[in-house]
Amino acid sequence: MARKHVPRLYIAATFTAGKPLVLTPADFHYLSHVMRLQTNHKVRVFNEHQGEWEATCQFNKREGTLELQRPLRPPLRLPLITLAFTPLKQTRLKMLIEKATELGVTHFQPLITAHTHQQPLNAQKLDLIAKEAAEQCERTCLPAWAEAATLQALVAKASPIIAAVEGEDLPTLATIAPQIHPTLLVGPEGGFSEEEKELLRNAPNVKSITLGPLILRAETAAIALLSQLKLLI
Repeated sequence: MARKHVPRLYIAATFTAGKPLVLTPADFHYLSHVMRLQTNHKVRVFNEHQGEWEATCQFNKREGTLELQRPLRPPLRLPLITLAFTPLKQTRLKMLIEKATELGVTHFQPLITAHTHQQPLNAQKLDLIAKEAAEQCERTCLPAWAEAATLQALVAKASPIIAAVEGEDLPTLATIAPQIHPTLLVGPEGGFSEEEKELLRNAPNVKSITLGPLILRAETAAIALLSQLKLLI
């Protein structure tokens, strides 16, 4: 199989040539039943510590292993980018996590704001969404997750913060010369409260920007902000 058609799989293990990797039931099902691979078919495995390796499948009817062959490339170091966001409804949250992972977010920071619709985050499900996105987009690391925090706590600890604020006469991202390792902040479905906007205006480590005259959904704002940032850093 050509390299571009070889499936990629994130595996959090130490890679050693000649040493087999035992597949989890979920990964075995994916490779054997979804991708329909068979014994001796090639896959690429990766993680943030070992980079990416070539491996071959060794399957029977119920389980499988991967035999590591050779390293293909070292870990890809991404610029540190944190995305601070509030929980969204399931389909929209999936899109946010998937696209933000593809656009290079290295850390996710869930937020609690005045207009946050309290919804419990399923960490296992969100990790799976990010894992599948990382496998697709050729990155070699998964994004990390922080515990949910209030907006006040985020402003107190993070620097610099770039906040997308709607309905304001503000500069664009391109005009503020974004610093490295930023925290990008997008508001909840109902927008920031007036008190929160005042907090953002007065915090010296926060630069508020506009994403244009239209009102964007939270996941759209995150994608737009990340896309603009990738052109500038």
